[in-house]
Amino acid sequence: LVWNDNQKHQHDATQIEGRLQAIGQSWSERLSNSLIERLANEDEAADLTLKYGNAFADSYQEMYRARQAVHDIEKIEEAIAHNRVEVDLYRPYNAGGREVSLKIYSLDNPVALSDVLPILENMGLRVVAEYPHEVRPRGENRSVWIQDFLAEVAGKVANNPDKKSVQAIRDQFESCLKGIWAGQVENDSLNKLILLSGMSWRDIVILRACVRY
Repeated sequence: LVWNDNQKHQHDATQIEGRLQAIGQSWSERLSNSLIERLANEDEAADLTLKYGNAFADSYQEMYRARQAVHDIEKIEEAIAHNRVEVDLYRPYNAGGREVSLKIYSLDNPVALSDVLPILENMGLRVVAEYPHEVRPRGENRSVWIQDFLAEVAGKVANNPDKKSVQAIRDQFESCLKGIWAGQVENDSLNKLILLSGMSWRDIVILRACVRY
């Protein structure tokens, strides 16, 4: 432990040294460390570092920490493996009020705003900003686009969303959105019940059938 001259504040020398080392590292080096921390297999971490160490654009590196990229890499790998769109609903750490964020991962080209915005509106989200980033994984013959949408929950809700409440409905929301994109789930305003009431998308399918009947 290191004490200052007045002996009033104490600092962990190891923690300070770690922060200084991190400042001196490149973004790709920090990504490598984050992958090693996240994955039990060091060989897998090394392979992913080689594949993604230089794959992210400068705009992405300025906006996100390397440890956040680890989760994005997992989503990108799923998108590539299954040749489909992947999504991720989350609550940013600095979000206020009704704000949430949604990332869409698509192959080759970003999704058209004219296609996705009506879907998100029917699901209860009003998009206020979009941050697109192209990712070029080494060894892949196609790029992947990450579109990070900052949105507000529209409609009456009992409480503003927080991290816990977003996590509670995230799987249902993401499954519904991917189902709509694949043409397996209908795109209408009933889908906003996932956000507003926590209803599952399968229950909404049943409700939709009852309404029509």
